Amino acid sequence: MQRAELEAEISRLERKLRNCQSKRDASVRELRELELVADKIRQKSAEIENGLQETIGNIESRLARVNSRSRFPIRYRAHARELLLNAKSSQALADTREAELAAKRRCLQLDDDIAGFNAAISSTSAQLEELRRKLSEGGDLL
Repeated sequence: MQRAELEAEISRLERKLRNCQSKRDASVRELRELELVADKIRQKSAEIENGLQETIGNIESRLARVNSRSRFPIRYRAHARELLLNAKSSQALADTREAELAAKRRCLQLDDDIAGFNAAISSTSAQLEELRRKLSEGGDLL
């Protein structure tokens, strides 16, 4: 290869390297943001779950004060649980779990993308070093 060809190839590889680094950095930023979002979703899910458990606990404690021979507590407990399961909080809990799973899937995809970018950066850097070495040796070798 001639010196001009080596310089053009080096320039092309440098652009490719900057492009891969930029994409990797963008993926890393997105991954960090997504991990923060997943943590917030997890916290919200725990809050909803705790709220449901607290409500059930309140119902149980109130029913404990009712006459034990009455059939009311059994019916009331069943109806209350049915209402809680059909409530918006129950749907919100399911939605947060679904969102958390989607975030985890996206995190895994970003991890794979980052690994691919790292491999491309490594191979491109090796090619660049080889071409720079040849250019410093004289440029007419190959």
